[in-house]
Amino acid sequence: MLNVLEKCRISPPPATVGDRSLPLTFLDAVWLLFFPVHQVFFYDFPHPTSYFLETIVPKLKHSLSITLQHFFPFAGNLVVYPNQKHLSNAKRPEIRHVEGDSVMLTFAESSLDFDDLTGNHVRESHKFYPLIPGLGQPSKVSNYVTIPLFTVQVTIFPNKGIAMGLTNHHCLCDATTRFNFLNAWTSIAKHGTDELFVASGSLPFYERVIKYPESLDEIYFNQPGIEIIDEGYKLPQLVSDTDKARATLVLTQAHISWLKKWLLTQLPILEYVSSFSVACAYVWSCIAKSRARIGG
Repeated sequence: MLNVLEKCRISPPPATVGDRSLPLTFLDAVWLLFFPVHQVFFYDFPHPTSYFLETIVPKLKHSLSITLQHFFPFAGNLVVYPNQKHLSNAKRPEIRHVEGDSVMLTFAESSLDFDDLTGNHVRESHKFYPLIPGLGQPSKVSNYVTIPLFTVQVTIFPNKGIAMGLTNHHCLCDATTRFNFLNAWTSIAKHGTDELFVASGSLPFYERVIKYPESLDEIYFNQPGIEIIDEGYKLPQLVSDTDKARATLVLTQAHISWLKKWLLTQLPILEYVSSFSVACAYVWSCIAKSRARIGG
């Protein structure tokens, strides 16, 4: 189902980032043991593999390198100091970038059915797993452990489309930061430089400007389970043998309009109801009804 065409490591341009670190806060500590975040984006691409290798691959490598110049944590590693009992006497986990750090970028070719994967019907979840890159495992360096934070896999379905799979450690970023990273990468890939991205005023800001009691760090970094992060710790992996299914449900404009009208008949005092609010409320109510039916 999957033929790996190339594996490479992409670093920011030389001497653009250097050695930098970003200490985690109690807000990040919550996610240290969580499952990595996975995403897959599909794009129509009616071209053969040879064209993909000649035109798309070089652009993705070049643009990713420039993007990492501005989003250095994506190329870095999570650094954890194991066997330290109390934060007050320990070194806090941090995201660290050392000159030469890189992101694993994989290019592959798939024989899976592109139309099946991108359709709105029900299909088995494990069909998507070959398109999602693994994050890698921790390694011991001196007195600390490094954990990879980000990896990318771009898979071509010859003459049909492309899938871009992303995996990141949960404490690397939130959804907004990931979206900004992808926006930057897209702009740089399209224009060949980062001039428009820099001019847009969307550069990430890494300073820790919010003041909070240090006791919060000690509480959250000493939560049960964190002490198991050492060179033997294994990051959670996707399990290919699963009975889960995935489907896309489409709410059309007509559906949204009907929901708004129904809601306003129930609550006529509302002055405005957004499409997003109505859609979310409808989905949540369906989830609640489903769980009640199956006893979950």
